Amino acid sequence: MYCRSGIVLGRDSHGKPVSTFKTVTMCNHNDYYHDFLLRQCPANARRALDVGCGLGQLSKKLAGMVPAVDALDADASTLKFAIAENPAPNIRFIQEDFLTSNLSENSYDFVIAVASLHHMDIRVALSKMRSLASPGGVIAILGLYRESTFADYIYCAISLPWSLACRIRFGATSETHQVIILPPNHTLREIRATAEAILPGCLLRRQLLWRYSLYWCKERDETP
Repeated sequence: MYCRSGIVLGRDSHGKPVSTFKTVTMCNHNDYYHDFLLRQCPANARRALDVGCGLGQLSKKLAGMVPAVDALDADASTLKFAIAENPAPNIRFIQEDFLTSNLSENSYDFVIAVASLHHMDIRVALSKMRSLASPGGVIAILGLYRESTFADYIYCAISLPWSLACRIRFGATSETHQVIILPPNHTLREIRATAEAILPGCLLRRQLLWRYSLYWCKERDETP
């Protein structure tokens, strides 16, 4: 099975969309933006949340910067792999649906979500992230969007050779693990409108490799 940019080209025996995940070094499109995302972490952050942590590579990097990291994912097999590969003592792995999770409000200085927002109801998920962020806390998202405009397709054309160059430059190992992949349903315009309504003042930018980034800082005097 092969998947590019969240477009599902294979399904498992239960009909769920999947992609064979290859453990790589800066080859996966999400991994390419890890350093960019980590730079958004507040310097004095004490507690962080990785929403939809997947195989846990970003959680591991985050654990080197923040004293306490909660890494949440709903998929049991994926989380089992993440726990085995990332045994950092300051990471707490949580198997739960983010939207129904019982996490403490105003308790995370840094909330990060990589390629997970489109797996959920965007409006509900963003509202929950806002409630979990502490006053002065930051939400950083790397997401996928559905291509619909001329500009989208221009970025797609530019991303193709860039993606190939990344794979040639950084290579991959033969180790694999299946993870659930879903195609994005919302256009960038729709995502921007929803984000601006829930996270006023947020900064959303189109990125290469079929991604967008979103940054928002919660006001220090914001009350629940």
